Amino acid sequence: MQKWRFFLLIAILPACIWSESFSIHTQPRYHIVSPGDCLWNLSHYYLGNPYKWPMIWEANKPQIRDPHWIYPGQKFLIPAITDIVSSPELFDVPPGVQVSLVDIAKPVVAYELAYRCGYISRERLTGRMHIVDYYDREVPQLTSGFQCYIDAGSNKGISEGQMLIILRESYSVNDPMTGRDLGKIVHPLGVLKVLEVKDAVSRCLIQETYDNSVVLGDVISEFVMSELPTNADMQLAQTDLTGYIIRITNYVGTIKNTSFVYLNIGSNTGVEVGDVFEILIPAETVTNPATGARVTIPERPSGYVQILNVQNETSSGYIFGINGISEIKAGDKIKLLCRANL
Repeated sequence: MQKWRFFLLIAILPACIWSESFSIHTQPRYHIVSPGDCLWNLSHYYLGNPYKWPMIWEANKPQIRDPHWIYPGQKFLIPAITDIVSSPELFDVPPGVQVSLVDIAKPVVAYELAYRCGYISRERLTGRMHIVDYYDREVPQLTSGFQCYIDAGSNKGISEGQMLIILRESYSVNDPMTGRDLGKIVHPLGVLKVLEVKDAVSRCLIQETYDNSVVLGDVISEFVMSELPTNADMQLAQTDLTGYIIRITNYVGTIKNTSFVYLNIGSNTGVEVGDVFEILIPAETVTNPATGARVTIPERPSGYVQILNVQNETSSGYIFGINGISEIKAGDKIKLLCRANL
């Protein structure tokens, strides 16, 4: 599934009218999840309506514990439906109005993960905007739906409706091979929408939090839409590119799929957003219990990483496809497996 299509009415009109006379497939089918898929997009593609995603969830509940998290390699049943759903079929188009077929790009990586993934930076988060107050002081921390104030307004170019991101510095990290300082991990914590702007202060709504630890003093920065590769096939890499895991975050107790991982290689070595790396278990020599002969087991993957964010010397992404053969940890070797063929 590379893309989906809709009809775009190109004209100055107050509205366009949609017919409801399109019937979707009447036989069930299957879909193998690939990086970048989500139930919303699958529902849009197969069922003709993204709001029908609960139908796919219901049909695959044994595999989907949380509908926000699906993983590459999972095989989903796409249920057959016979009810009438909205389709992008236009009628009563005025004379002279051009109707064009537009391709909607399918991202190679998941947008929702790309926004939540942190990055490593040598630049300190100083001189930025901050959360300075909030409405309900009874609560120790802020979550989605709360309103707060930031110490910036029209004096810093803030405008009503603008989207801002909440950030926080955490660990300093070193290269596991050289010990060299690589900077600090910067974690995105959530997204604000500006509701009201004054000269030096703005009132904002916390639209989304990625964890429940937003507090006074957290840093605010401009929200920039990530440039993610789209409409690309993943092909086996022709480049021998290796590196090491620096740190793994976003897990409690054991590492799981969608834990975020930070690597000691970046754009200066050719890493690109969308790249998939194997996490390798080192080769080892074992004894054949039947003959006593020594046998060498070659390197093999214990899981995979897809890259979401690339800096000059480092990169970050999420883990998927953990097979349980070996515990994944900082210091593990990674090797480029495939990348998007744009």
